[in-house]
Amino acid sequence: MRLTPLTEITVSHFITGAAGLSRGSLRSASATMDAMRSGGLTYDDGAWRSGIPTRRDRITLPDGQSVAMAALPTCEVVTIPRHVQVEHVESLLEATLKAGLETPITPELIAGLPAGPTELDRAGQQFTYVLDAVDYQGQQTRGVIRGRDTYGTTAVAVVEAARRLAAGNTPAGVLTPAQAFDPADFLETLSGHDLSWTIEATLTVK
Repeated sequence: MRLTPLTEITVSHFITGAAGLSRGSLRSASATMDAMRSGGLTYDDGAWRSGIPTRRDRITLPDGQSVAMAALPTCEVVTIPRHVQVEHVESLLEATLKAGLETPITPELIAGLPAGPTELDRAGQQFTYVLDAVDYQGQQTRGVIRGRDTYGTTAVAVVEAARRLAAGNTPAGVLTPAQAFDPADFLETLSGHDLSWTIEATLTVK
């Protein structure tokens, strides 16, 4: 299903479980704390901008639950406009989770923590990414990606990307993942690793 051009795309991140963050993730969060607090970049009207208020402060999950959200700087704000004709892209995280990420933490405290969550904790973690796209007729289409273990899924995705690059069928140059690989085919490859995805038309936005 393709809807272009689009007026907006909202990417919402939901993570449940006690897997926690690795030392590397904590260092990244600490180094980008100012961007975390401000919400980072938003793609708006053909440019990446900072300080743009979010258009949504709540997202309704597929199960009907309404969740308070806050702006979060993630790569989708940069990558999506490279391959989709869209006017506005913003990325959100559950407000309670973002508040936790903004808690000050010293390098010394990070160094004293475990390198990362245990395999047991990672196995109990679940994530849901919700992508809401709205076209200029007000039709909203929702994509939902569900999986387990963000670190394990990232590792599998990186290996699959490297395998495809090594095969030599990818165009040369600086590309976003969706420019380098067919998105649906790539996601199907990951479906054997506790990842599922759906795309469906949901409603007409007034």
